[in-house]
Amino acid sequence: MPNQTTNYNLIKPLASENYDVGVQNSNMDAIDAALGTLTAVATQTENGLMSAEDKVKLDGTAAGANKTEIVDNLTSTDASKALSAKQGKALSDAKANKSILANVTLAAASWSNGRYTYSSANITATSIVEILLQEPNVTQEQRSACRAAKISHYSQAAGSITFQARGAVPTVDILVTFIIRGAVNVN
Repeated sequence: MPNQTTNYNLIKPLASENYDVGVQNSNMDAIDAALGTLTAVATQTENGLMSAEDKVKLDGTAAGANKTEIVDNLTSTDASKALSAKQGKALSDAKANKSILANVTLAAASWSNGRYTYSSANITATSIVEILLQEPNVTQEQRSACRAAKISHYSQAAGSITFQARGAVPTVDILVTFIIRGAVNVN
């Protein structure tokens, strides 16, 4: 009985056997069939060669890279998935639109021509800025000075807002809280 090769089970006649063209042809057919599968493009279920497109993709993959699934919503709780750039921007914008409180002393000496300018990197050209007395820290004298000043919005730009005293310019420092709201989009 002849031996067979390990990988392709080709027939290896024994030295004592006569040459058989049929055995030779059978071996050649087996070799041809095996080589034929090696020239086909691999699929997800069948071995084969890689396409040029797949080779380019593989060459562009960094060593040790992993597949990352991208989430394009803010409702996922799966910490193993990354947010898309769109959702990252949405989070950043939401953070930027939060209100900021700033306790400030409107110094009597800082009023110029009936105007007071407050500077803050948190103020944009479209921010809504509210001014409130710092209750309960404000004194009756400060409350009266604020009421008499009739303080109102004068102008605003990125980084600052200017108020004007439409009444008497305050002669005492006034404790106020600025509420700086995020940018407002008008539809």
